[in-house]
Amino acid sequence: MAPSVARESTLHCKLNSQTRLTIALGGAQEYLLGRRKVEIPAYMVKNNIPSKISSTPKNLTMDKKIIREKLSLFRGTIISDATIIERALGWRLRTYFFPKTNQQASDFLYYIIETSHFSFDKKISLYEQIPYFKKLKQYAAVKHSLRFVQRLRNALAHWNLNEKMSTEDEIVICNPANFKRLKLNDEMMERFQEHEKILLKAFGWKQTVREKYGEL
Repeated sequence: MAPSVARESTLHCKLNSQTRLTIALGGAQEYLLGRRKVEIPAYMVKNNIPSKISSTPKNLTMDKKIIREKLSLFRGTIISDATIIERALGWRLRTYFFPKTNQQASDFLYYIIETSHFSFDKKISLYEQIPYFKKLKQYAAVKHSLRFVQRLRNALAHWNLNEKMSTEDEIVICNPANFKRLKLNDEMMERFQEHEKILLKAFGWKQTVREKYGEL
């Protein structure tokens, strides 16, 4: 049933055998399509603007636009921050092999570590193989965080949006190869940020953490 409101003026329009349109003046209202309710903006009621009714997806055109915008925000933020983490890891590898800054250290960083051929996965694999890092107390946490960030970045870069399963509060993306799903929401972003803090601190980029989060 349509929500009760004060001084309700009701208009009934027969759209088909299963649909009844109910408009109550005075605010944003809902139309009943089968058993599904969709909000009609108040300005459309006030100005008698016809509302296009569709029996397809639960999300209206505006909802889909918001969903796409939120996915773009997730992608932009996480991929950008993951790039910073990759640079910090590359710098840590350089300081391990060349503790002092000199020409050899610079060549190693610019001509090996930071080239497109030496991917994020290769940097992580190299970090995982070095005995010195394995002996560190934080090694397990760093390794876990690196792989978490890598998987999340790859998913955001290559997986597809599932509009039907997504809402304004939770975006769902799917792997086109095996249809595995991943939910993007505030909780996922918080998890990513916690892993980011762990990694930047471990690699000596505490100033970046302070600038981004105001903490150490």
